[in-house]
Amino acid sequence: MKENRLAILTTQYSLLLYMLIVESWKKTHFVWLNTRIEANITNRMKLCGADCMHGNRIDAIKIKTSKQFIMRACAKVLRLFFTAYVRVFKEWLFPINSTHVYGVDHASLAKYFYKYSFTVIEDGCANYESEEKIIGHLKRINFKSQMNIVPFGFSDVIKEVYLTGRKEIIDDKIKQKAKIFNIKQCWNAKTNAEKKEILFIFGFDMDKMNNLMKSGHDIFLITQNFSDSICTDEDQIEMYRQIIEDVDMSRIVIKPHPNDKIEYEKYFPQCVILRENFPFELVYLTDVPISKIITVNSTSIYGLWPDNIIEKHEEYIHVLKEGVVNE
Repeated sequence: MKENRLAILTTQYSLLLYMLIVESWKKTHFVWLNTRIEANITNRMKLCGADCMHGNRIDAIKIKTSKQFIMRACAKVLRLFFTAYVRVFKEWLFPINSTHVYGVDHASLAKYFYKYSFTVIEDGCANYESEEKIIGHLKRINFKSQMNIVPFGFSDVIKEVYLTGRKEIIDDKIKQKAKIFNIKQCWNAKTNAEKKEILFIFGFDMDKMNNLMKSGHDIFLITQNFSDSICTDEDQIEMYRQIIEDVDMSRIVIKPHPNDKIEYEKYFPQCVILRENFPFELVYLTDVPISKIITVNSTSIYGLWPDNIIEKHEEYIHVLKEGVVNE
């Protein structure tokens, strides 16, 4: 019986990994809802021949006018219909005996497919943590109540977990299921046409990156969205100002986190702001000759570049939580 592939993903990173892992990734049904994967990426996937069912993020619709309020309300209704459609017709759309699910088991739609053959794809560093730590974190954010399993590959319903090996695996449950793959080897195994297609889908402009290097913009500041949880926008701006105060600003390229909406152009006019929302791992895969990466503790830098070009500032997490960044 021919196997159908269904991908339920939440970020550009997990989508990139899936494209690297499988051959002929376009022979996959992609289904997602309210994720970080932007509509323009989904549209470019469709142009390349992929089958995508998706709903855009509701929180991406900012409420400032009555029209936007109505748009967001309509989006919520459509999301309910979309979820109900997948839930009711999933076994007709994707027969359980012939469909293998790949993706993330914490996605909102994933819970309807736990009875399927389900392979988890790495999506950040949570897969490398202990089950106890994950449960504790989910309880703190009241997330576990929405699930009937412990996500990130720990549940018995998950038989395989594809990991890049960028951190040490500390939990025995994950060790037993882990399939380690090298993203650079997977990338190199792609044809030039396949590589160009992946770069096109994520909006990665190789010519622009080469021009940045030629013009001396070879230091990257990778931001994170701390102001959404533990600090204000002002604190986050001040933190990054302190971090790069001794660096030549004319060499810095600021790559904001997908959820980081701070207008860095206003505060760092000498820096280049790279707004294209592609997985930063593509910079590594395409061998862009950057000289330094500065970050607090972004997961995108783990296990890829040599340590001598990484500058981490994890001490600022405590500073932000204590609210003393301006002191």
